[in-house]
Amino acid sequence: MFRKFADLFFPVFLFLIIQLAVSFAASLFFVAAGGSGSTFFFESVEKEISLPATLISFLVIIVVQYFFRKKDGLRFQKDRLVWSVPKTAALVILTGFGAVGLNLLFAVLRLQEIFPSYSQMADLLLADQNPVLVVLTSVVFGPIAEELTYRGLLLRRAAAYMSFPAALFLSALVFAACHFNMVQLLYSFPLALLFGLLYRYSGSLLVSILAHVAANGMVFILSM
Repeated sequence: MFRKFADLFFPVFLFLIIQLAVSFAASLFFVAAGGSGSTFFFESVEKEISLPATLISFLVIIVVQYFFRKKDGLRFQKDRLVWSVPKTAALVILTGFGAVGLNLLFAVLRLQEIFPSYSQMADLLLADQNPVLVVLTSVVFGPIAEELTYRGLLLRRAAAYMSFPAALFLSALVFAACHFNMVQLLYSFPLALLFGLLYRYSGSLLVSILAHVAANGMVFILSM
């Protein structure tokens, strides 16, 4: 039982540990360089290093998780795209519009007012940031790192131990919970289900990566 649990959740623990380690190392570096202990200083440090540290952690995660996914290739059948390119492109684009629609629904429901911690976090970390850095982090490398971890490793491993619907639900729930705030949990869970279905029925992780990129990219454009 423990072996199955460790096999399933090791990629997720590794994802979180890398993020924490990179963030901690970056914080130590900037705090040491700044030489100040004021609350204002620590807030400015958090704002300044958060996005670069996240980008670095995603790059590390991509390399590490790609290695483990290659090892998993000995256990599982290799990916093979079974959809045509037009069908794949259409569903990727539709996923992007679906993410936009979900954002608009959340705006109508005023979920960010009900759970203000998300807006406060976003304002602290993303306001006045370099848009190129935001795109690289949230639209390019973030989706690759997350899809490798939550679909390419967790979902595929879970499907070996349980039915695919159960594996899909579990992987989506873990993905959503690892965002650590209610707004993103409610937003990411249905999208994670969709990403998992795209991966399953297209036969290729690249499809879920592109769908994730499209979803984050179109939401980013909408927010500009």
